[in-house]
Amino acid sequence: MNRPKINVLYLNYVPELAMTADFFKTGNNYQVHYLDSNEISLRNILFTEYRVHVIICKAANDLVYEILDKINKSGDCTPTIVVLPSSSCKDVVQLMKSGAFHVIEASGDWKEQLKQGISDALEYSAIHLEKNTDRNQALAGQMYQMLEKFPLGYQSLDRKGRFLFVNDEWSKILGYTKEEVLGQRFEKFMPVEDAEAFHERFSNFVRNGYANATVRLYDKGNNLKYIHFNAHIGYKDNEVFDRTHCIILDMTEKVELENQLLESEEKYRLLMDTSIDAVLVTNPDGSIYEANQSACDMFGWTEQEICEGGRNLLVDTNDPRLYEQLQRRTENGRSSGIITFKRKDNSKFEGEITSAVFTTSQGKTFSSIVVRDITEKIETLNRSIESEKKYRLLIENHSELVINMDHQGSILFASPSFCKFTGKEEKELVGNSFLFFIAREDIPIGKDMMTQIAKMPHNYSIDLRMESATGNQWVAWNINSKLDESGQTLESLCIGRNINEQKIAQRKIEEQLKELTRWHETTLGREFRIVELKREVNRLLSEAGKPPLYTSVENDTEQ
Repeated sequence: MNRPKINVLYLNYVPELAMTADFFKTGNNYQVHYLDSNEISLRNILFTEYRVHVIICKAANDLVYEILDKINKSGDCTPTIVVLPSSSCKDVVQLMKSGAFHVIEASGDWKEQLKQGISDALEYSAIHLEKNTDRNQALAGQMYQMLEKFPLGYQSLDRKGRFLFVNDEWSKILGYTKEEVLGQRFEKFMPVEDAEAFHERFSNFVRNGYANATVRLYDKGNNLKYIHFNAHIGYKDNEVFDRTHCIILDMTEKVELENQLLESEEKYRLLMDTSIDAVLVTNPDGSIYEANQSACDMFGWTEQEICEGGRNLLVDTNDPRLYEQLQRRTENGRSSGIITFKRKDNSKFEGEITSAVFTTSQGKTFSSIVVRDITEKIETLNRSIESEKKYRLLIENHSELVINMDHQGSILFASPSFCKFTGKEEKELVGNSFLFFIAREDIPIGKDMMTQIAKMPHNYSIDLRMESATGNQWVAWNINSKLDESGQTLESLCIGRNINEQKIAQRKIEEQLKELTRWHETTLGREFRIVELKREVNRLLSEAGKPPLYTSVENDTEQ
């Protein structure tokens, strides 16, 4: 009995792909042909003599497809195994469409794979030669057998878009078993809005013969997956549609990362475009890669001009603070401060700068710089300083007592006049409670005052006896509070006027008024008593039949 023969074809002899006689199973006949050495031509090979063909080549070129075509036309279902250093998904699909039983990449344990492949091919060949199976069905069976354990997802659809086959990797990606998928329409697994357009897209695919697209499918857990398809149409010998061949890749993670990147880029662009400060993306060496619109407006240059000009276009290189900032950034990775910048019209301005160095995931080093024009801020500060000087001069030469206290009554500031009044220096007063300088008998009134100034309208007037260097003296206070953003008392300005002399004079006047009132009441009572006595004398005289002695009293009565 003749043993099965194996035809080994070296299209390009590569030493690392060479196989010795002991590689093949004992008892199998094999013949090696080197087609690149002119030892034998392709037409001299009788392909019908072999049960398995092994093609070893550098790439899937035209000669490989010519050999596969000759093997297919030989009429027998003889499996062909193709061995090559590397292959793309498209190569694998095209080789399978052309009749390859198995495609093996010559890496890792490829020789073990080849041994198993030859064994499977011999078994397959024996079965299908005995059954004399239809050639297209046989080729499909060969391909499905090879694709069952293929490391990439694979599916095949019929002319109506129904599943004919899915491999194990396809089931792993989408979670469905073969029983749940085979015979079902492809669009069943798509979102409704995508399924409506599927028939038109599938028709275009059938018409064009190939498709390369990403679609959305629901997995068994109802999670939306992004699946990339590299698909071709398989035809029968008469060029009639047979089935689709689709290699699939799960692109969900990649799409989600791209969406996150896109969202991050949008946020970055939004930050750059809407920032009121100048923002520059630079290299620590002074090169500028990007400038936002605020930077262009601030310096008067276009973004292209800023990028071409670099750091020296924008900064005053004579400012020693520039090099201090660069040194701090080199040492600490970040720095902030104030340096002098220059505009396109050569005018200079002070800018507040914040800079940091960062490294991307690709290992590239960049620096970010934020610049704020503080010209107006400096002018405002100078005006504030000048105003503060005038205010200080006014307070220090003002005769009235001025203190500033926080919401708890602690003194924050005391004018020289108040220091003189109390006989203490300002440092002895600051931090002490305002209540501490109120006369003991008026402290309850002072506590009530603190409660009142916390209420609307946050101002209050009160006269208090204060402890001074010469004893208790009366002071008239006018208190106005400053509020924070939440409406709570932040601090209070208290302006007091010494009214001790007025209080003493008022007390004397009040005492004199009391004395006059008492004397008046005493004198007026005596007059009333004399009148009553005169009236009593007149009454007694009348009873005695005599005329009245005091006629004036009688006349007052009649009136």
